[in-house]
Amino acid sequence: MACENERDGNLVLAREQGLGEISICTCGVLQMTLGAVTLRLAPEAFVQMLRMCMEAAHSPLVRPAPVPVGGESSVH
Repeated sequence: MACENERDGNLVLAREQGLGEISICTCGVLQMTLGAVTLRLAPEAFVQMLRMCMEAAHSPLVRPAPVPVGGESSVH
């Protein structure tokens, strides 16, 4: 899903040092970059992905290691 307006720049909506960022293009496509991987999603697909991630995060199998305040996350 390439955007013709990508050269005009994106607005960064969120950034987590050591992990990545989420930005939005002028055409409304959301881009989530984690390390060397970028997902380009329509807003509806982005919201669906968030719901799916929240469901997985609430699983008893997911036990994230505590991240110190001001500490860096890492992509595995």
